[in-house]
Amino acid sequence: MIKNLEQVVAMVLTSFPDQHPRVRWADINAIEQLSTDLGPDLQVKYHQGVLPALAGAMDDFQNPRVQAHAASVVLNFSENCTPHILMPYLDGIVSKLLSNHMLRAASMECISLVGMAVGKEKFMANANQVMEVLMSLQVSQMETDDPTTIGYGLDSANV
Repeated sequence: MIKNLEQVVAMVLTSFPDQHPRVRWADINAIEQLSTDLGPDLQVKYHQGVLPALAGAMDDFQNPRVQAHAASVVLNFSENCTPHILMPYLDGIVSKLLSNHMLRAASMECISLVGMAVGKEKFMANANQVMEVLMSLQVSQMETDDPTTIGYGLDSANV
């Protein structure tokens, strides 16, 4: 599969802007599977196309499933990334994750792992913004059964 990875990635990325949300969801799912099965080769060679495509899918406010899946796959993809790979995308990914409250739990987990991947020194510029949002969410009117309330404590400890 690695010998055909360039063609596979190109085919998947070409159909990312498809009109149908199921096609977009399937593309994101393909990236997730490739990240798991072929990481870190996928991350090293194709991050320039994959991360912007996933970030774009995180803006799909008309289709929350596509949006949430993209955020989740950013998490999966970043697990096999070095700080060098993630740094150019850090600000954009963090701001997208923080701006969407529907993706709270996945966002906080992803931000936490991205922060750990790039290291304390490089993440410090974003850490204050992340902590401000975490604190505002913690004191806001969140439902007591909201599953993200448990995760906030864990993720803020990681940040």
